[in-house]
Amino acid sequence: NTLLSTFSTYGSYISGTGTVYSVVSDAGSGLNQSSCQYTNGSSYATATFSSGQCQQAITIKNATTYKFNFTVRDNVSNQNTSISTASYIGDTLSPNTTSDFNNVWTNSDFAGTLTAVDTGAGVDYTQYCVDASGTCTPSTIGTSVTVSCGAGRTCTNYTRFRSIDLLGQTEAIQTSSQIRIDLQAPITSIQANTSDKANYTFGVRTNLSYVNVTLSCSDAGIGCNTTLWCNDTDNSCIPSSNGTIQISAQGGTYIRYFSNDSL
Repeated sequence: NTLLSTFSTYGSYISGTGTVYSVVSDAGSGLNQSSCQYTNGSSYATATFSSGQCQQAITIKNATTYKFNFTVRDNVSNQNTSISTASYIGDTLSPNTTSDFNNVWTNSDFAGTLTAVDTGAGVDYTQYCVDASGTCTPSTIGTSVTVSCGAGRTCTNYTRFRSIDLLGQTEAIQTSSQIRIDLQAPITSIQANTSDKANYTFGVRTNLSYVNVTLSCSDAGIGCNTTLWCNDTDNSCIPSSNGTIQISAQGGTYIRYFSNDSL
């Protein structure tokens, strides 16, 4: 029989660099060692004889069919042919993995899927990891990935992933686009100036004709969308207005306000 050494095989697929060999002996006139020849299914070529073996070193090529055979003669030209019991297809390509992750902001934990394809022996498993810098080494096995963010926070993360085929060939690590989760509400600040353009301190009476109030929104995630306000004397109104605020009425006035982000 024809035997294999140091190749990786799975079913009918083969990869790597190794040695094909056949153990031969002759009880009569002895072996003509220089007659050792090898073929991978086409024409024969001279092979190496060493330590009772006809052998040939081979580097497998992708999508090539192999059926390894040897021939050798004894010293009176009797020929023996060693025939491979199996044929193989070369597979030198690692899997390819894609993700459905994107860099669109979301206001909930993100669930994504990794899809691995292998055109040869097939996918064995997929590994992934999640971090904020895009530098982690994948170690968790699976294809369903959930990226979480703590309540009241804004998080930006990456998923890094790779797949390994049934011949042990490992894909280069890939990095997803940024996964952006915004669970943090905007912050609205308020400041005011009197009609003479001086800073106004809330809760302090003024005898000037009016007070201009400015609301400013900031958001650490996707960004501010709208800021709404209302004013009344009993602090119970529902904000629904936007734009410039000017208070000129006599007596105490409350301003109620909030901001929305784009989510």
